Amino acid sequence: MSEDSPKLFAVGQSPVLKALNEKHKMIALMDIQGFSAREIAAHVDMTQSWVSSIKTSDAYRAYLGQLRKITNEKVIEAEAEDMRTLKTQIKDGVAVLKDVMHNAERDSDKVSAAKAIIEHGRRVAGLDKTVIGFDAKKAEGMDTAALLNLIGERMPSGETSTGDTG
Repeated sequence: MSEDSPKLFAVGQSPVLKALNEKHKMIALMDIQGFSAREIAAHVDMTQSWVSSIKTSDAYRAYLGQLRKITNEKVIEAEAEDMRTLKTQIKDGVAVLKDVMHNAERDSDKVSAAKAIIEHGRRVAGLDKTVIGFDAKKAEGMDTAALLNLIGERMPSGETSTGDTG
């Protein structure tokens, strides 16, 4: 078998599983990865009918079940790591927006950053999109603090204009 062929896992110590030889384990590994019977047969140098008969054995099915369990655990671990990474990236993004909100030169940039933070907070909380309505004439000429205060006043109770979620 070539170096780029699927790798075998050593799983299980039961006598039934010990009855499987390396080709049988390779068939299970390729099966779980979605290879066709034709591809598997060609790779392990067997006929398709022989591969099919191996797949019906109790030992094969037990081994395949263990491979699936290991695969599912690995997928869950990878998804959890992806979520941790995503949460870190979101926190970093909110921190940048907060910096822009407080330090940008243009008030429009500050207000845009504040709105983005608010929307992020609403999405995290599972709330619908925020609609912040106010009289543009009234907002004209206001400094940033007053604009942010105006936005905060328009938020439903229990929310803040900074979008802090915890």
